[in-house]
Amino acid sequence: MSAAQQLPISVAFVRRHRSAYLGVAALLSIATVVATAEMVLFTGLASGQALRVGALSEFDARVVRAAVKASQGILQVMCFTTVVIALVLVYLGFRNMLALRRRELGQLRLAGASVLRVRVMVTGEALVFAAMVAVPSVVIGGVLAHPFYLLLQNVGVFGKSLRVDFGFPILTLIAVATGMILCSMVAAWLSLRSKQTNDVLASLTASATGTPAKRMSVVRVIVAGGSVIGLATFLIFMPDTGSENPIASIIVPLLIVFPLGALAPILVPVVARAWGWVLRPLIGGSGVLVAQRAWRDSQRFASNVLPLLVLMAVMGGFAIGAGPDQATMQASFETQLDADLIAEPATVQEADSIVARIVDEQGVDAAMRSASTTRLIEKGRADGTFLTVFNFVDLDSYRSIFDTGAKSGDFDSAGHGAVVSTREGDEVGDTVTVEAPNGNTTTLTIAAVVTSRLYTGLLIDWEMLSTLDPEVWDIRVFVKADKHAVASIAASVDDHAPTMSKKEFIDSRIALRKSNAATGNIALFGTIYGLTIVAMIQGLAASVLNRRDEFRLLNLLGISRLRTVGTLLSEALVLIVSSGVLLAGAFAFIAWRYLAQDPEQMATAFGAIPWGDIALTFVGVTCLFTLTVLVAGIIATRRAKR
Repeated sequence: MSAAQQLPISVAFVRRHRSAYLGVAALLSIATVVATAEMVLFTGLASGQALRVGALSEFDARVVRAAVKASQGILQVMCFTTVVIALVLVYLGFRNMLALRRRELGQLRLAGASVLRVRVMVTGEALVFAAMVAVPSVVIGGVLAHPFYLLLQNVGVFGKSLRVDFGFPILTLIAVATGMILCSMVAAWLSLRSKQTNDVLASLTASATGTPAKRMSVVRVIVAGGSVIGLATFLIFMPDTGSENPIASIIVPLLIVFPLGALAPILVPVVARAWGWVLRPLIGGSGVLVAQRAWRDSQRFASNVLPLLVLMAVMGGFAIGAGPDQATMQASFETQLDADLIAEPATVQEADSIVARIVDEQGVDAAMRSASTTRLIEKGRADGTFLTVFNFVDLDSYRSIFDTGAKSGDFDSAGHGAVVSTREGDEVGDTVTVEAPNGNTTTLTIAAVVTSRLYTGLLIDWEMLSTLDPEVWDIRVFVKADKHAVASIAASVDDHAPTMSKKEFIDSRIALRKSNAATGNIALFGTIYGLTIVAMIQGLAASVLNRRDEFRLLNLLGISRLRTVGTLLSEALVLIVSSGVLLAGAFAFIAWRYLAQDPEQMATAFGAIPWGDIALTFVGVTCLFTLTVLVAGIIATRRAKR
C-alpha cells in the first residue's frame, strides 16, 4: 500500500475509535502541558535567564542567585521526575489505545500487508496525531509556566520578593514536544507484539490484549529482582533523611515506583489466582475466569494498576518519611529545650530590651536571644546545594537553655569571631569567610562542632549581629525561670511581644512543620498526582472497551450483562488487592528504614506516620478506580448487546 492508500484506512480507524483517541489526546495534552511548564520553570531558573534582579542591589542580587542555586537540586528532581512519569504514562496510554485495533491490524496482515508496512502505518498515525496534540499543548504549557511559578510561590516554595520572566523558550518547547511525539511513535511501533507479527491468525483473537504468559519470563524476573535489591540497597545505605537531607526524602518515594512496577506483572496473577478461589463461592466460574485472565494478561493487568501504584507510592512514601521526622523533631524539642517561657518580639531592639529588663530579676536562671538569617554570603563554600543558615544567639547562655551534644572542640571558647557549627563536614579550626550586606568581610573560626536538630548551620554570638547587620527573622527570647518569675515576665512582656509556654512553642513548631510538609507534598508531587489520575481513567477505559468483542461472545453464550460487569468488578478487586499487597510491603520496609534512624524514638515516630490519611487516600483512589471500571463496563456491554 502506498501512503495515499494508507491515509483513508487510518482516517477510518481513527473515526471508529474516536472515543479512545480522544482519551489519549486528553492524556497526552495534559502530560505535555505539565511537562512543559515544569521544564520551562526549571531551565529558566537553573540558567538564571528568568531571574529579574535589575531593581535589586548587587548584594541582594547575589543572595537571590544563591537562593535559586540552592533550590536547583529539588527543582531538578521535581522536573525530571514529572517528565519521566509523563512519558511513561503517555506510552502506556498509546499502547492501551492501540490494543483496540489489534483485530483490524491483523486483518491488514491477512490482506497481504507486511509487518513493516503495518508498523510504519501506525507509527505515521502516531506521528501526525501526537504532533497535532503536542504542538499546541507545549505552547499552552509555556504560557502557564508563570502561573505555575506563582502557585509554587504562593505555597512557599519561592520567596515573595523573587521576580521572574520566563519569556518564550523555543528550544525547551521543541524539546518537550519532540520527546512526547517520539514516545508516542515508539509506543505505536511496539504495539505489534511478537506473537502478532509471527502468527497472523492469533492477531485476530478479539480478546487478545497481551501475550499469554505460559511461562514467567526470565528477563521479567531478573528486572523485578534487580529493582527490589537496588531499592533495598539504597534504603539501607542512604544517609539519614528528614530536614537535614531533604533531597533524599524526595527521592525515596519516587524510587518506590520502579520495583512496584516490576513486581506487578509477577504478583498480580498470583493474587488473582488466590482471590479467584475466594470469590468462587460468590460468583461461581467468574472467579476462575478472573484468575485465568490475570494469568494470561498479566502485562495488561499490571499496566492498569501502574498509575494507582505511582500515585500511592509517591504520596505514601513522602508521608511516611515526614511522619518520623516530625516525631524526632518533637522529641528533640521536648528533651533538649529547657526554657519555661518564649517571647517573640518583632525586632532585634525589642529582644535586647526584654533581656535587659529580665536578666537580673529574681527567679530568672537564664535568658537567650535568638535570630536567624540566610542573607549573608559564605564565600568559597564548596557545597552549593543549600544556603548557609546563620543563627545569632547568646552563646554564653545557650547551654543553659539547650542541651547540646558536643562532637568536638570547646563550646566555652566560642564567642565574637569564634562560632559553633552544626554542619557535618565542618571541623574545629576551619574558617568561614562571610560577606555582609554593607560589603564588609568577616572571617569566623569554628571553635566547636555540635549535633542539633533545633538549629542548622552556624551558631554565632549575638554581639556579631551589629557587626554583620543582616536582615533577620525568627526573633525569639528564651527564658528559664521559676513559676513566679515566668508569670511576672509574661505579664510585663506581653504588651510588647507575644509569649508562650514550652509546650505551646513546641506545638506551634510541629504544626508549622506539618504544614510545610503538606505544602511541599502538593508543590513537588501535585502534578504527578494529577497525571496518574488521568492516566488511570484513560487506561482502564481503553482496557475495558478493548474487550467488547469478548463481551459480545459472552452475551451470545447466554452470560447476562450484569454477570459480565460483575466479573469486571471482580478483576478490579483483584487489581486493588494486588496493589494493596505491593504497597503494604513497600511501606513496611520504608517505614522500618526511617524508624531505624532513631531506634529510641521508634514508637513515637511510628505513631506520627499518618496511616489514616494514607489509607483514606487509597480508599478514595480505589473507589475512583472501581467507578471507572464500572462505567466503562456498562458502556462496553451495552454496545456488545447491539
